[in-house]
Amino acid sequence: MTLGGDTLAEILAQRLERDADRVAIVVVKGENEVPLTARRVSQAAMAYDLSYRNAGILSGDVIVDLLRPGEDLLFSFIGALVHGAIPCILPFDTEKLEPTRYR
Repeated sequence: MTLGGDTLAEILAQRLERDADRVAIVVVKGENEVPLTARRVSQAAMAYDLSYRNAGILSGDVIVDLLRPGEDLLFSFIGALVHGAIPCILPFDTEKLEPTRYR
């Protein structure tokens, strides 16, 4: 993913260098807000990037995310983009979905 000629990894690195402890993203959970600093987002996304690398996932591969909405889903998504993979977020299985049809 590129923005103005920079890759997402480069943008994260720049933000980390300039404003590591500044809030970069706020995750809303019900009525609560979870502020995430650039350092936290970068560290968590890079951990997912490393996990994808260790699992043998290549740039251009599709990664299917079945995580509940929240920080981990965000980190996994950004980690996939940094890795060069294609993140695909599917809705988390709920009691409203027929299990056989969902799978």
